[in-house]
Amino acid sequence: MDPSGFLITLRSRNGNLNTFNSYHPDLQFTLEIENNSSLPFLDLNVIRNPDGSIDTCHYKKPTYSGRLLNFHSNQPYSYKINCAKNLISRTLNLSDSKYHKTLIPEIYSTLEENSYPRNLIKKLIQNRNSNHTHSNNNPTNMPPVYYSFPYLGETSFKIEKTIKNIIPTIKFGHQSSNSLKSNFFSNLKDSIKKDDNSGIVYQLDCKDCPSTYIGESGQFLKKRMYQHRYL
Repeated sequence: MDPSGFLITLRSRNGNLNTFNSYHPDLQFTLEIENNSSLPFLDLNVIRNPDGSIDTCHYKKPTYSGRLLNFHSNQPYSYKINCAKNLISRTLNLSDSKYHKTLIPEIYSTLEENSYPRNLIKKLIQNRNSNHTHSNNNPTNMPPVYYSFPYLGETSFKIEKTIKNIIPTIKFGHQSSNSLKSNFFSNLKDSIKKDDNSGIVYQLDCKDCPSTYIGESGQFLKKRMYQHRYL
């Protein structure tokens, strides 16, 4: 079951909790009471306003380290951009707009600690805000098409740029062709001798007449041939 949360009144908390927990013994809920009109749930901080309305703001757990894919790491540039985009989108999309002014400096701080240039962070935030507004005004946008492509350094981006001019909605994911596994381990298997094959269908031709026998066996071929010859 996916994580689920319910907002209930303090007065009815025990009755509601018992009702939910009586549904199935393997489906049990816990109860947490708000503190200072707020309650964390996953990546959200749910905030109750004085008028009873609910706001949400991005929440970082006490164990959050802020460590992300470093900008200077030996990874495809697109990985780093997507890492920064995901942080920006998750932080702002989960939060009501009135909290953005406080959250944006935190985004800068986290990304700069992971060596992301400040001008790049600014550009990504601006693009996010622009795309967010554009998508709201254009709900019928075509869905993207995803394609896996080997990472070949700058050559990859040149090829992708050419393809995107033809198919604007295509998005590429990169595969590393020079992994530790590929350098030390081979995908090639040793060839199996014909007589050592098992789980086979075979055909035997009679030497004295034109008859043919077709059989199926889970044994090794050489063992089955021995049985035909001597048993």
